[in-house]
Amino acid sequence: MLEVVGDVDLAVASSLLEAAGEELAGGRRVLVLDLAGVSFCSAKGITALIELRQLAVRHSATVRVVRPSRQVCRVASLVRCEDVLHDDSAVRTESSRSEGTR
Repeated sequence: MLEVVGDVDLAVASSLLEAAGEELAGGRRVLVLDLAGVSFCSAKGITALIELRQLAVRHSATVRVVRPSRQVCRVASLVRCEDVLHDDSAVRTESSRSEGTR
């Protein structure tokens, strides 16, 4: 499990992607992100969650977001990406569709 604490801005989003990428490259098939300690989340933080889900699909893995803070939920709602906080089956389905059209 990766526990994310504090501000999730441009710099932290990059670090989060790097740490998660290492976990996935190491063979982790279910990556759990605990976001209860996030006190600020920029739109880049939400983008990082989307990119992380896409990375997980490429590694045949899944991402579970647990305990997203109010701040994370608020930003996800503002950018209309609430689904990034839930089951990643939508990302997996969309990825399968795009791979099938190649």
